Amino acid sequence: MTGHQDGSSRRATVRRRAETIERMHILTTSTRTTSRPDDQQLATLQFRIDDPAGTEGYSRTKPDTRLEPTIIGHYDLRPTGGRKRLKEEPFFWCCHCQKDNHWSGFVVTNETGRSYSVGKDCAASHYGVEFTRIRRNFSDLASRQGVLERLRRINGGAAGLDAAIAVILKGPALAAIDAKRKEIEKAHPNAAYLLSAAANSGSDLHEDVQVRDVAAERKRADRLGERDPKTPIWRSERGPLGPLDGSALMRTKFDCRDRLIALRASVAKAVAAYRADTNAMTTGEITKLVKAVETAHADAVDGISAYRRAQAFFSPRNLDRISRWSASYRDFSISAVDGGLAIRSADDEVRRVTPLPTLVIPALPELEAVPSDVDTVAVEENATATDVKKSTGAVRPQHATPSNAWPDSRVEQLRSLWQTGASASEIGAALGGVSRNAVVGKAKRLGLPFR
Repeated sequence: MTGHQDGSSRRATVRRRAETIERMHILTTSTRTTSRPDDQQLATLQFRIDDPAGTEGYSRTKPDTRLEPTIIGHYDLRPTGGRKRLKEEPFFWCCHCQKDNHWSGFVVTNETGRSYSVGKDCAASHYGVEFTRIRRNFSDLASRQGVLERLRRINGGAAGLDAAIAVILKGPALAAIDAKRKEIEKAHPNAAYLLSAAANSGSDLHEDVQVRDVAAERKRADRLGERDPKTPIWRSERGPLGPLDGSALMRTKFDCRDRLIALRASVAKAVAAYRADTNAMTTGEITKLVKAVETAHADAVDGISAYRRAQAFFSPRNLDRISRWSASYRDFSISAVDGGLAIRSADDEVRRVTPLPTLVIPALPELEAVPSDVDTVAVEENATATDVKKSTGAVRPQHATPSNAWPDSRVEQLRSLWQTGASASEIGAALGGVSRNAVVGKAKRLGLPFR
């Protein structure tokens, strides 16, 4: 048994040494030259080192400054609480200072094959200005690896995100808002145009307010003397009423639908780049694609949130605001009637607009909530749609639902989608690889109304 354990230990040591040597070779080539490793190689590198002393060939001696260093990783061992925890969490060894003097720094190697821990600020002092270039190249690699991981997560969540967008776009909520906006436009086109202008710009509505003009009264008194009638003089001012509540109802530019379509387009562009060859792209180009998706996702989430508040357009406060605002116009006036609007035109024709019904709009999946193949699920790039492997290597169907697949955020999304009338299959796709049976079973356990 001991011999078997010794053999396993030796094999693990040999494998670890081989991995370290390969990483050193890749990083040596890329940090000393303008070239960089293949993106597939880059994805396998672990830049953060949790145990610097456990690095292959670790030495506590002072590295030779005549030998050009290669950064193979960085460490950050700072405890929560900082220096207040110094007694419990002492500093880590710095080969430059030759004492325990830092919590963060770099693990470097050179042609001797040994590795050394050097404090973050000590490295430049130890190796000179040339280390700045080496550090910059290392940082560029780490940045590229990070943005590639974000792009990979977008690719992994694209199908679920697209399904969720389709459910929202085809759902009754957006159709109800569009219909209500058209109803107001039909009741009085100019009133609808002016309300839409305020909604698109986010500006305040205003009303004409009569205020006493004390300065004009004083001038008149100086001019007329005893003949001054002392009657008040009034002047009209534009008084702010505040912005529209539920303004999404009247928004015609970059509304929720536009934002969802823009998100779908940006995701498709990012996925196409991921599935092509990212090696031909600069880090800046990849970052631009990723940020475009992240920005579009945030915009779409804001758009959904605004649509959920669209019913506030018919709140008593907003109806009073609109009524006072409309008094400044001659071709129409608006008043509140039975929770809705009564729009009177210049020829005294009155058209009523009923309030919005209750709206249910499901949430979009979070970009960061996309399952990662380094966490629980590994998806083979060239596998068929039904060949999804867990990190253990066991094959399971694509729609099999892991035991931890129902966090609170996913349960809330299921509730929202269920209320829209979407089918169990559509909900499963929107949730990201959840089977129809799993959706139906969870809905039953939650006590959702049977359809």
